[in-house]
Amino acid sequence: MVTAVANQRPGLFAGVIGQVPVTDMLRYQHFTGGHMWTDEYGSSDEEGAKYLLEYSPYHTVKKSKYPAMLIMSADHDDRVVPLHTYKYVAELQYKSSQAQNTNPILMRIEKDGGHSGGAGIESHISEEADVYAFMAKVAGI
Repeated sequence: MVTAVANQRPGLFAGVIGQVPVTDMLRYQHFTGGHMWTDEYGSSDEEGAKYLLEYSPYHTVKKSKYPAMLIMSADHDDRVVPLHTYKYVAELQYKSSQAQNTNPILMRIEKDGGHSGGAGIESHISEEADVYAFMAKVAGI
């Protein structure tokens, strides 16, 4: 949701933190457990493709100035595969650089982590420290 809203109205935000986002709404159901979400999101294999394409974060990135963004995932996430984060951040960095964006577009991938953590207390503390440091920087603290 956060990444979709940031694409639609980037000027509303100084910073955005997307945690394990589903960003490719046309292909999500083809990876790991994504097929279980078609009741919620709809399927791009059916008539839902037109609707999904209207807000799919990966597909709606424009050549624009975006807020500072920290998009997070884990390399062993078996629910929301990290390819969503990889693709989305790459597209953001490419299109925002064309628009001479001065805000950082960052990706944080937890090594040996899964969905909702699973990598231990030290990893959780490190992740939270990165989130707070990002927020402080964006807020000018």
